[in-house]
This record gives sequence, structure tokens and C-alpha cells, in this order.
Amino acid sequence: NTVTQPIITKWNGSTNEYYLEYIGSTGFRFTVDSANVSFPIGITNNTWYHVIAYHDSSSDVIGLEINAGTPNTTSYTTGPTSGDSVFEVGAQSIDGNYFTGRIDSLGFWKKILTEYERDVLYNAGSGLEPAF
Repeated sequence: NTVTQPIITKWNGSTNEYYLEYIGSTGFRFTVDSANVSFPIGITNNTWYHVIAYHDSSSDVIGLEINAGTPNTTSYTTGPTSGDSVFEVGAQSIDGNYFTGRIDSLGFWKKILTEYERDVLYNAGSGLEPAF
């Protein structure tokens, strides 16, 4: 199955600020502007996945981490596009594209989380509501 399912999007049809999606045959993908990083993984129904996507402007990378594993990263030096795109969870309504699974907690930080902070949030697979 190659269906693209948006998890979070900020895209207006022409300007891509960022989006995180699951692509059935490929795994997860995080895109900022035209740069993207993928995390190939087959998912199992009725299983939660802890997904962290980030932009590290100090190291000039975007990254994607699943279940406290080693992050996949790619170079990204231009900085994100700022625009008037609508922020959506589980949807890319301009395309009529919607996520068919369940999305639990979302968190946004204006800093790069340390490996320790990411591990605390993953909480050995049980998840933890952010306290920091």
C-alpha cells in the first residue's frame, strides 16, 4: 500500500512549510520545504509508534526518530519557509487526504530535545506526557 497519510501538515498546496506523513510501503517521512528525511519501517496494526521529527538549525539537519531508535537525518541549510499555510493534524485537507489511524499526543518545542529527553518521552514504549 503506497497511500500517503498525513500526520501533521502545514502546507497550502504550493508552499510546503513542513509535514510529517506515513507512506504505507515506505514508512515515515518528514519534509521541510523541499528537503525530506525518511524512516523506513513497516507498521503493525493496533501498535503505537513514538515519532519525533525535528529541525536542528545549529547542525543544519532535519531528523526523524521512531521509538527512541537512532535518528535518520539529512542536511538542511536553508531554514524553513514561513507562510500562511493552515496547521492540520491528521489531514491535508487541500488534497482531501486524511490519516486513517489514531494520533495521540503532540508536542512542539522551540529547542532540540536531548537524547535523554527523547528517551524519557518514549518511556520504554509506554509514552509519557511532556512535563518539560
